[in-house]
Amino acid sequence: MLAFTCLALFASLAISVTRSDHRLRCHKGQYLTSTATCLPCPRGTFMPYKLHTSKQCISCLDPELDASGYKETKCGSSRKNLHVSRIRRSEIAHGGEVVYSIQEASSTNLTCPRNYYLDVTQQRCSRCPACSFLDQEAHAQTSCDHCSQRQPDNRLVYCPKRCDDEAPGALPTWARFIVGALVMVAAPFLFIMSPLLLNKLLNS
Repeated sequence: MLAFTCLALFASLAISVTRSDHRLRCHKGQYLTSTATCLPCPRGTFMPYKLHTSKQCISCLDPELDASGYKETKCGSSRKNLHVSRIRRSEIAHGGEVVYSIQEASSTNLTCPRNYYLDVTQQRCSRCPACSFLDQEAHAQTSCDHCSQRQPDNRLVYCPKRCDDEAPGALPTWARFIVGALVMVAAPFLFIMSPLLLNKLLNS
């Protein structure tokens, strides 16, 4: 009997439905259907209110953003997610994975924000790797530029000093250190031996 009671209690908690004043109410991250049941908000929407009777969740797309285009909001449940809507798509960060919830995300119509590139294989926007950037908004570039190619007027570009040492074609720092050490060791030897070798060549 106790097991049955616990099972019934668990089932009632699982659907997260509360009856109060003879009206069905839903919890955060849910909406009330026409059949009087509470279902989770679809991807790309959220519901921040407790014990509500709303029949539809709120879109993650929020046009009232600050100047940077970024805003903290709640999506899918009570979790906080960062999204961008200046480019008419809501970029929701779920556990580090970037998904697009507004419109069909395909390589033919997807545009990416600054410092992201279009990953055609995954059909999504991915952040530029370290020491690279893309100073464009709403673009469809499939690769990022190396920090060594940045211009003085590039905005919102973070390139640490070490990135200049890692320019394409440049020797890594450790390799330049070894070459410098070899030159310092070999220079005195060449300074001493070069007159002797020159004298030997002239007398031969």
